Amino acid sequence: MSQEYGARGPVPVTIANDVTLTTSYVDSAVVQAAGEAIVTVYIKYTQGSGESSNNVIYQFKFSPDNTNWYTEVDSPVATGAATVDKVEHTYTADTLPASGSDYLRIRVPVCDQYFKISFKESTPTSNAGTVNIKVQKGTS
Repeated sequence: MSQEYGARGPVPVTIANDVTLTTSYVDSAVVQAAGEAIVTVYIKYTQGSGESSNNVIYQFKFSPDNTNWYTEVDSPVATGAATVDKVEHTYTADTLPASGSDYLRIRVPVCDQYFKISFKESTPTSNAGTVNIKVQKGTS
């Protein structure tokens, strides 16, 4: 993904365009993030027709070489021991009407050469939702 510029500076570039969600992770396009400290991610989530209270789940992944990908982790401390877990960010669309859309803006620290987002939907009963994801570099 190359960065585009408008009259006011960097503009968001689409890395996932109306992708139909499944219950398995799907990857966005790869973002070249070398030299960036932070990227801004814009996610549009649209629930499937007749669905309600579904979740879109996403993970941030990073790579030094565009071959080996590393999932963001967290290491909470419980009872004196740190446990390393892959981070799954979950957005619950419980306030949307059926087939409604919602928009999320997330600032992500990136200190790697490459970056992508993996995403899926939790248990749609009959109609899958979609995501549109854009990334803007140069926002640190």
